Amino acid sequence: MIERIKSAMVGLGASWVLWLMLALSVISLAIMLERAWLFWSLRDDLPTLMRDLGRFLRAGDLEGARQRLEQSPSAEAAVVIAGIVEADLGPDAAEEAMATTLPSSGSWERSSASSARSKSSERERPA
Repeated sequence: MIERIKSAMVGLGASWVLWLMLALSVISLAIMLERAWLFWSLRDDLPTLMRDLGRFLRAGDLEGARQRLEQSPSAEAAVVIAGIVEADLGPDAAEEAMATTLPSSGSWERSSASSARSKSSERERPA
């Protein structure tokens, strides 16, 4: 049995391995380019965003802060939005919402804040 497998591998030669390596290299390059494009599209002027956010939060304007963050394509903005949405339920709920904001199919999922809100509401309801 081992001799048959050995003779089959010797008979095929090494060219198939090279073609496999070439195909996998092309796939790897395509994945790297797609990730680079994604991260390039998610970039934003974070220092300006932080200044604007600080101005809104010092004024106590959570709705204005949320609207400013929704204009930003950055992942950081999506995480902070999740925290702002849950801010009225306390710091633990906001932290949980921010921790559960995850990437989903190439874009940042902002709906996780609403799911965290429903989980927080269920915790606070008396049994």
